Amino acid sequence: MAYVGGITRISGALIAGLIAPLGVLYTLLNTTLGLGRYYTLIAACALVLTAVLNPAGLAGGFSHRHRKVAT
Repeated sequence: MAYVGGITRISGALIAGLIAPLGVLYTLLNTTLGLGRYYTLIAACALVLTAVLNPAGLAGGFSHRHRKVAT
């Protein structure tokens, strides 16, 4: 989850904390949709997609887009 959040940024650590097992996203998926048992599969797919589409993680992608819009 640290890689998905963005291993090179502090904001990535915050994102990783939200999406980590027993974090906010897991609790939301488990209580509202009953998808808690599929969390490992969802996390694995997110890891592969992040590694392919955005190697800097979610925080790195947000930062890059923010700089692109600001200039």
